[in-house]
This record gives sequence, structure tokens and C-alpha cells, in this order.
Amino acid sequence: MCTIGYIANCGLVFKNRDKSELVEQELITTDSFTALRTVGESYYAGGINRCGCGFVTAAVGKRLWPKEWLSASDTELISPSGFMSEKLADCQSVLPWLDHFRQCTNWQGFNLILFEPGKVFFVLLAGAKVEIRQSTTDEIHTNHFADFPGGHKTAEGSGSCDSFQRLNFAREMLQKDNSSTSLDSLQEALLTDASGGNSGLWLTEPKGVLLTVSSIIFAIADKRYYYSDNRVLGYRTSIC
Repeated sequence: MCTIGYIANCGLVFKNRDKSELVEQELITTDSFTALRTVGESYYAGGINRCGCGFVTAAVGKRLWPKEWLSASDTELISPSGFMSEKLADCQSVLPWLDHFRQCTNWQGFNLILFEPGKVFFVLLAGAKVEIRQSTTDEIHTNHFADFPGGHKTAEGSGSCDSFQRLNFAREMLQKDNSSTSLDSLQEALLTDASGGNSGLWLTEPKGVLLTVSSIIFAIADKRYYYSDNRVLGYRTSIC
């Protein structure tokens, strides 16, 4: 369960990653790309390459899909994370990825943000449902489809209270005055402690079944990342 977004006025894409337990994260850095994953996993939760192309992901379980998107088919659903992870190193544009998404009809549920220099796209995947839009304004999403017809609009009946709280907090913090959003204010928001009943994006104690394990920000134009796995220590940074 994650919070992902794009801050248009400063060209920043971000992800706070939440897991059901405090599992160790690692940055994989090569000559071609930098990507984030849980130690032992084969796929990336987000990444950027030397061309400035990259992605972040937020999974959406089937219980949170609109009923009309569900199918009786028992076809195995495909995760887009594996596909993008395999293609990241050599990607020169995310446009072929968008074509690939359109051609498949059995996707796992995901909100995605894909980017390259000068272009950012929001992608919704759920079975045969594929929605793609080029983003010219802010995008902020968690693990539901609240912005689409049939999607849960509130936590009631969704079993996902934490997700809606994070979404509302992020939109309030980051969109209250878009012209003032900066790298510093984004980092402050993403590291805001949500323990003790507070509103925030970093879950330092179990809230529901989730803990925040990492936060990453990609500066598209600079091909730079900012990464934290400890909200007290803050972010460290490097160029891809």
C-alpha cells in the first residue's frame, strides 16, 4: 500500500512505500539505472534510468475494484511491475510501455506514474480496464480508484481507511497552494509522522496493518533521486 504522486510545477515524482511488516529495502544502482525494491524481490517498486525515464507504482487489490471491472475469468492477472523492471535499463521512452499496457487484458490492479523528460503519464490498470492520461497537473494516488466512476469515494465499505486518510492528507499538504510546492515542502510532507493518531504519510507504528518502509523522490529533469528509509535521518541523494 503506497502513496504516489507527481508535482507538476517542480517536476518531481514520488512514492512512499508501505508494507505489512518492516522489511528491508535496497537501492539497486547500475551504470544504466537506479531502482528501489525489497531485499530478495525480483521486481522494482520504482526507478529511474540514465535517459530520465522511470516509474512508480501503487497496487490496488481486487476487493477495491468497481464491480463492473471484475470478470468471471480465472485468467492469471499480470503485474506491470515485472514488465517495467525488465525494461527499465534500456528504456529511451515510456511510450512503448503505454502501447503494451493497451494490448493486454488481464492486468493486476495498479495506479502508475510513468515519466520521461518532458512527459508524465498516469496509468490505471485493472483486468481489461486501462486508462492512460498525460499529466499536466498534479497527480496524487494511493491504493484505490477513487477518482474513477465506480471506485470507492470514501473509506466506508472499502476496508481501506488508512489509504483514504493518506490521500486526503497528501492532497491537502501538497495542493493547498501549488505555486509554493517545492522539494523541501514535498520532503517534509512525505516524512510527516502518522503515529499516535496523527495525520501523515509516514507510518512509524502499525496503523491497520501497514508500516512505511521507504520514500523516494525522482527529479525528472536532473535525473536525480532522493531516498529515505528512516524519516528521522531524512533523505540522501545522488544523480542516476
